[in-house]
Amino acid sequence: MVMMGALAAASLTCQALIDVVKPNGQKSPVSLMLLTISDSGDRKSTSEAVFTRAIREYEQQKYDEYLEAIGVWNLKVAMWEVQKKELLKVLRKNQRLSLCCVEIEAELFEHESKKPERPRRFRMIYEDSTSQALFLGMYQDGSSVGLVSDEASGMLNGRAFNDFSKLNTLWSGGQITIDRTSSESYQLTDARLTVSMMIQEQAFLSYMSRKGEQARGVGLWARFLVCQPKSIRGTRLMTTFTSSWQRANDFSERVEELLKRNSAFQECQAGREKVKFSPAAAVRWMEVFNEIELGMLKGGRYERMPDFASKLADNMARIAAVIHYFEGMEGEISLDVFEFAIELGFWFSDQFKGVFVPPSQLEVDSIELYEWLLARRAKDGRDTKKNEVLQYGPFRMRKKEVLEPILNMLSEANKIRLDERRLGKVIVRICR
Repeated sequence: MVMMGALAAASLTCQALIDVVKPNGQKSPVSLMLLTISDSGDRKSTSEAVFTRAIREYEQQKYDEYLEAIGVWNLKVAMWEVQKKELLKVLRKNQRLSLCCVEIEAELFEHESKKPERPRRFRMIYEDSTSQALFLGMYQDGSSVGLVSDEASGMLNGRAFNDFSKLNTLWSGGQITIDRTSSESYQLTDARLTVSMMIQEQAFLSYMSRKGEQARGVGLWARFLVCQPKSIRGTRLMTTFTSSWQRANDFSERVEELLKRNSAFQECQAGREKVKFSPAAAVRWMEVFNEIELGMLKGGRYERMPDFASKLADNMARIAAVIHYFEGMEGEISLDVFEFAIELGFWFSDQFKGVFVPPSQLEVDSIELYEWLLARRAKDGRDTKKNEVLQYGPFRMRKKEVLEPILNMLSEANKIRLDERRLGKVIVRICR
């Protein structure tokens, strides 16, 4: 959860400032979508608060400034409206008296061009928002925001999160159009959206039973980096003061520094910096891309989750770019940084599989056989012959054609070792 909180804050503060250029030449946003599944008592709120504290404090400071600015703006608009009414009154009089209206019309056009511009509010974090409120806020105030919640059941069931196609487009950096019947429609161009949701398992399962397949079917969950960490409740014992809070303060200082850049970016709409890969990191990215692509073949690591795999190399590039920029590194993304992003990406792969991909029959059988082998060795104190598995093992595995792939899977996972003896006998040894 700590890692997810840090990644969310880093993504949110970097996404307006940089894009990543992948080794294939494609430019991509660095925005991340993150999902943490964890039950009550695992301190989701604490983790989220530590990393977003600086953002929320900066937002409040800017909101106080915004309230002052909006008060001045309201007064200017009121005065502007009075002047407009006077000009319109003159125009109507001239029209009634059949006098020349060219001069007064020119004054009206000039006056319209001087209508006071509404001040923008600096806001980055949206929580329980409707899609209309989210997109309008991005259009009127700032186009780089985050949907962030440490109790995301409301967000999952809210209208903002369920606008699947628009969320997909925002992740890709594309343009979306918001059509409205009661007022003028508008477009969001080059907007950025980070999503960070922390949710209890039961609430997530309830959502998945109702809308989860639809969300995955349109590719939304494939864009997410998912984790479901094991609970450490009961082991979080305090000893003496450590420097961990100092590190958190250092993190917040860096966040605040980037927030000031975000504020300047919002005011002047400057272009984003392009973060590129070093030659060594670029070669490694292409190797990993091909490895992932081959893993989508039948029998491969990603055979049953090609949707996630097709976005994985992109997400690895985003993670690397965010870490590179957030840490204040100069130049191009190094091989070391990208290797760390690869490690994270493959870990997220396993987490995604655990959450979204039910185990295959072969995986279920492998678990059952491994537990049977453990129990047999605990009872007899020795390893098991392959023929004994065929004779006495779990019933459905007493056929050679069924047992062979199960043994191969356990062997490839380094759970067992198959030792061949004379006369074709095979001993199934459990790896210690």
